[in-house]
Amino acid sequence: MRHDLIHRQVALVSYGTGFLRNENALDDWYRHGVFLNARSVFRAAADNAVLADDFTLWLSILKGAGAVRLSLHGADEFAAAVPRDARRRAYAVVAHYADGYQIWTVGEERTAWRDDPAFNEGPDVWPYIHAKGGAAIDTYWCGEKIPGTLDVPATDWKALAAEIGADLDVKLPSGLGPAAPFFLFDSDHPARAKLPLLPKSEAWAAHRLAAGLAREQARFANDTHPKNEGNVFQHLDEKAAAALTHWGLRLDSWMNEVLIRGANDCAGAGANRRGAPFRRYQPPPPAPQEEAGAKDKADNADDATVVAAPPSTTVRRPPSTGTWTDRIGLAIAIAALTLFVVAVAHVITFYPWLAVLIGLPFALHRHYRKKDRQA
Repeated sequence: MRHDLIHRQVALVSYGTGFLRNENALDDWYRHGVFLNARSVFRAAADNAVLADDFTLWLSILKGAGAVRLSLHGADEFAAAVPRDARRRAYAVVAHYADGYQIWTVGEERTAWRDDPAFNEGPDVWPYIHAKGGAAIDTYWCGEKIPGTLDVPATDWKALAAEIGADLDVKLPSGLGPAAPFFLFDSDHPARAKLPLLPKSEAWAAHRLAAGLAREQARFANDTHPKNEGNVFQHLDEKAAAALTHWGLRLDSWMNEVLIRGANDCAGAGANRRGAPFRRYQPPPPAPQEEAGAKDKADNADDATVVAAPPSTTVRRPPSTGTWTDRIGLAIAIAALTLFVVAVAHVITFYPWLAVLIGLPFALHRHYRKKDRQA
């Protein structure tokens, strides 16, 4: 699993909340693997001035100003209150104070020199660029401090697991069972950078649920990989392929939802408001577009006053046909064929003419298959 902007936001908010609450030290986690090959820049929204050029400095400033926790949200939640440009479309980190809160909208910036026609990112240059952390730039734009309290809803993890399982038709852990931290795949990182995405805290249910969804993501990636001989897309028509693609998008969307809620849950019991109606931090992906013929038919319906209910977007994931399933089936087939050959060999020893009858169906099959190919 590669590191995306969402992973850096989850680690920053969850571990950063612990730092603001004196539950950890920056030296314990600032080397986290999700922050490798990425830079963080914190700017003022008004004039784009740089307020801090590293998240450790930013957290220290927040702590000195009296911030008590962080929370992670979808940026669209604050679209009406915070002016944003095209760069600030992804997420928002909220710094909570005793007397108010401050919204920091987040986005990934791209340096202009990469688009300069004179620049050639060849093998003589790129090792130095990436060694200096030029792979990604996460920029945070500061909003005005707003008086009052921003409620962060608590998560009913059992109910969330049931809802995700019903939507994706998969079985997921509901929060019971042994606790284990959730790690991203960091094979090349040093030992000190291999930390759980979420800190070991009260958010154990988020660890379990994220691990379950990660397994589904890995299985889906294997079953749909173009180089996999059992790629399920090979056996699907256009409509079924679109439905399966949409299932994968919903899976990724639910994973982000779990990670955001896990980051917010790290503030501890009582920090989040309970009893709030369930609302997604990020909207689910839009349903696949209807076929043009079906849409035209609906537009030209005689009774324009009758509005049909939208079809369900729930798509059942087809059974996995991964490489291991194919290999087991092949092994069983070989074993059965071997037993058949051994049994027939004893009979042919006494009745050699039976070999003609046994070989005749195979010869006919090959003959007519060759004619079909020529046709």
